[in-house]
Amino acid sequence: MTDASSYVAVAPRVSPAKPSALRDPDRAVRVVIADDDVEVRTLVDFILRQDPAVLLVGEAEDGDSAIILVRQAQPDLVIMDVMMPGVGGLEATRRIKREWPDTRVLVLTNLTDDETRRSAFVNGADSFLTKRDIATRLLAAIKDTVQP
Repeated sequence: MTDASSYVAVAPRVSPAKPSALRDPDRAVRVVIADDDVEVRTLVDFILRQDPAVLLVGEAEDGDSAIILVRQAQPDLVIMDVMMPGVGGLEATRRIKREWPDTRVLVLTNLTDDETRRSAFVNGADSFLTKRDIATRLLAAIKDTVQP
């Protein structure tokens, strides 16, 4: 059973996740979402709640907050937007992978050009998904990303 101690809040720009009490956080893939669009974060939260093997442990609006949240929550996976205020998603990905190399990063973006995709992987992303595919591919992309 989860309780408030499993949630992480860092600053006003970071929101604690509200995982289902029926989920076992010791067995689930622990996920942080970093996106400046609250509607995207809400959609990701809704999708993740459909799979008891995935647990949202925190939300961030920008790259700086994402880095702090990773330090505190120690997730297995970060879902990272590219374009965010302050430190962008690619720089945040680079810093996260440097500090916590075992943390997986799935870049989730509206940008579909080859340069953005290449930059995501150069900066350490483990996988890449466009936001237009979020409803149909997010859970599969998470599972593919965290598989050894």
